[in-house]
Amino acid sequence: MMQKEKIKVFCRVAIEEAYKKHKIEILIIKVLEEHVHLIVDCPRILSDAQLIQIIEGLSAYILFKLYPKLRLRYPRGNF
Repeated sequence: MMQKEKIKVFCRVAIEEAYKKHKIEILIIKVLEEHVHLIVDCPRILSDAQLIQIIEGLSAYILFKLYPKLRLRYPRGNF
């Protein structure tokens, strides 16, 4: 498996785990090289901004745990 494809798979897994933890259903997910497209079904207790904040933070945390070499490319911990 090529390196970029491996990172895409890890990214998808991290996002799915983050959404599962917060009980948010993913209807459609498409992981591209530079960004991700999502359509989700979430409870209306969260604003859109809160949803993105929570999921970006948790998925980044999970992704760095799954693939520690990314820490070399993104030393500050964000994308």
